[in-house]
Amino acid sequence: VSRIGVSKWKRQLASEGCKGLKARTSSGRPAKLSKEQQQDLVSVLSQGAVVAGYASERWTLKRVQQVIKRNYQVTYHPKYLSNSPYARFCEGVKIQR
Repeated sequence: VSRIGVSKWKRQLASEGCKGLKARTSSGRPAKLSKEQQQDLVSVLSQGAVVAGYASERWTLKRVQQVIKRNYQVTYHPKYLSNSPYARFCEGVKIQR
């Protein structure tokens, strides 16, 4: 444990009592896509790549990235899309990496 960490705990204890030392959950970074956009993306992906304007039915991470940018004006790196929680957008859809 660092000296800075102990100092922080001491300040929290002094200002908030034992309640101030309770572990708190971090909300993390907010999602770039709203819940509605996420659901719409799943729908777009499940309709197929041809319907989305591609020559073949093969979904690639690059194509998923392009669909997100085109439809929602949001940019993700293709490799980032393969990581959780963004992989859930592609559940049930075969993605070639």
